[in-house]
Amino acid sequence: MQNKFNKNNDFKANFIFGIHQISKDDIEFYGINESKTVRFIKNGHCYPFNELPKKVFIALSYQYQKDPIAKRFLTAEDCNFVRQVELYTYYCYGSLDHQADWKDGRLTEPENFRHSADCPSLNFTTKKINIGDAIISRRELQIIDMIALDYKDEAIASEIGVAESTLNGIKRKLFKKIGVQTKVAALKVSMQHGIVI
Repeated sequence: MQNKFNKNNDFKANFIFGIHQISKDDIEFYGINESKTVRFIKNGHCYPFNELPKKVFIALSYQYQKDPIAKRFLTAEDCNFVRQVELYTYYCYGSLDHQADWKDGRLTEPENFRHSADCPSLNFTTKKINIGDAIISRRELQIIDMIALDYKDEAIASEIGVAESTLNGIKRKLFKKIGVQTKVAALKVSMQHGIVI
């Protein structure tokens, strides 16, 4: 296979991922947001999705087929099966997080990647947004997004349709769940886990 360098992102991805010590068979996916296409990095080289090793494509296809919500959403996109699997891969593994997505011969858990704040993948059965072992609900994610945008509590409460006192209770539970005590700490840990867009 030949190296594919047709964007600056490809070179950056090759350089950054290439310095990590990983197995020669490990693969890191990353998405191109404008086109929702996927490239992968293997042995420090970038390749287009259509050059993915057959066993990796089969594993992705199988995971996609087991997710009825993803399948219903992507089937409606009116594209062929290979493109559906590529879109599924984009939504589940689209960030360049320097962690192999195909490791030791199997797929890792989907990443915290979101294409947008209301990314369709948030509904996928196979995808969970998490901070460590804590799974973050859509409402909690919405609160984290608004904290990142520097919304005041009054505005956050209004946006999610609750009283400010109810919001304070939700935040307390969220902060306890992720092991922090302040908005700043919540934002910091969310950024460390790739949750903030």
